[in-house]
Amino acid sequence: MNIALVNDSGEFTLDGTEYKFVLARYKKRNKFVDRFSKSGVIAIGDGKVSRRTAELTIYKTAIDDVAYDEYVSLLYTFLADDSDLFIVDKDRVVRLGVFIDGVSIKAKHGTEKRVTDIRITFMCSDGLWETEEKVNTDSLVPQGIIQITNESYEKAYPIIKISTAGTNPDLAISNITNGKSIRVGTTAFTQFVDMFIDSINGRVYLSDGTNLVDVSYAVSNNSGFIDLDKGMNTLQYDSAYGGVDIEVIRRERFID
Repeated sequence: MNIALVNDSGEFTLDGTEYKFVLARYKKRNKFVDRFSKSGVIAIGDGKVSRRTAELTIYKTAIDDVAYDEYVSLLYTFLADDSDLFIVDKDRVVRLGVFIDGVSIKAKHGTEKRVTDIRITFMCSDGLWETEEKVNTDSLVPQGIIQITNESYEKAYPIIKISTAGTNPDLAISNITNGKSIRVGTTAFTQFVDMFIDSINGRVYLSDGTNLVDVSYAVSNNSGFIDLDKGMNTLQYDSAYGGVDIEVIRRERFID
């Protein structure tokens, strides 16, 4: 495992530095209750990944106080950035979204060089690793089916980009595999405007390449957002207003 910290300001690399990384165990958000008059238990809960913590300890040796202060200053400046923070495994090209929980420094005194253990604790925003690069599936859909294979261990939450050749005020996309579906209706969806159905953040917006317009209000009350089960998923597009071009963009997700 070759760890680095990454945010919008860049990368804080640990190349050439000794460190230890520990990720808490994977656990489902369930409680278990004994089955009445039967053996075994039933699970109560939503089955999502429970909160998960991570800890990175950097064993830093500096040649003198100046070098040590410079290193710590760079680290604190990096961690102070308010943008999204990821722990990246550069060997597997996967990342883990995290929030900083705390930083502690334990210096080992009495040495000629500055020897310090820097411990950073994190709370994971999702609890699963995800691919750094997005996976895309493109399909020109006059009216019909898209097959998508999700190679994740868990569900994947896609962003679905839709382009139309004319005005399309009503469309629906369903995942036949798990029964999830979404219906969107807005006359603002026209040629040269792309629709994005963001299942990660629960939003629908339109883009002309320059401006974004939130149209989440246009989602039908009787529908929701699509996710992808592990393995093969069959998506179906339906509309009385002709075919569209669909791009399904997602990151695949893994436990460890």
